[in-house]
Amino acid sequence: MDYIHSSISETHRELVGEIYEEVLQDSETVGLLLQGSVARGESYATSDLDMYILLKDGLVRPFRSEHRRGIHVEMKYSDFETAVNKCRITSMGIYNFLDSMILFDQEGKLRQLIELSKKLYNEYQTPLEERKSTKYWLESALIKIKAAQCAQDDLKANLVVATSSWKILEGVWAVNNKPMPPNGSVLSQLRNIERPDDVEKLINSLLLMILIIKKSVFTLMPVCVEQ
Repeated sequence: MDYIHSSISETHRELVGEIYEEVLQDSETVGLLLQGSVARGESYATSDLDMYILLKDGLVRPFRSEHRRGIHVEMKYSDFETAVNKCRITSMGIYNFLDSMILFDQEGKLRQLIELSKKLYNEYQTPLEERKSTKYWLESALIKIKAAQCAQDDLKANLVVATSSWKILEGVWAVNNKPMPPNGSVLSQLRNIERPDDVEKLINSLLLMILIIKKSVFTLMPVCVEQ
């Protein structure tokens, strides 16, 4: 596992090695892919570990989630045909194979899936109806925010911004004609799209505000439950 990013924790490195050996011993598997922050070399000491296991054609296994050595481990399974179909119809299917690392590829099919995902990503066009829907949603949210600000109701204005946060991000990707990435990949994928110079700073401010609101909600939750 020397080719894995040197920045990842020893626990992650050992877990990847363990799963790698398990997959090699599994007669129904033909490939293993390391995904997520660990594959990108951006993981924290307690980050979850995302693994994608390619099965022989026609085989199916359920998603597995477990804890090993204090690390949350997620293992997704698919055969080649199912993976190809998901790439073609869902953005999640595309992002499964972007910024990933092949650990084992007996038949070369993971390499094919990565190349397909890159092609679909580069050729992606946001559907017109999706653009219109996102535009309307954001314009409506802006009207609410301005109304709250005029009434000096900062709490409501901030709440509307917080509840609109994901739609704002969808808009950023929509105008770039790129599929929306999963939440764990948003910041890493942001560098791959055109954006105003200050948009990353604005997004960081937005996310910090959401964090403050969430902390307030978690503080109030026990009180609400008790009542």
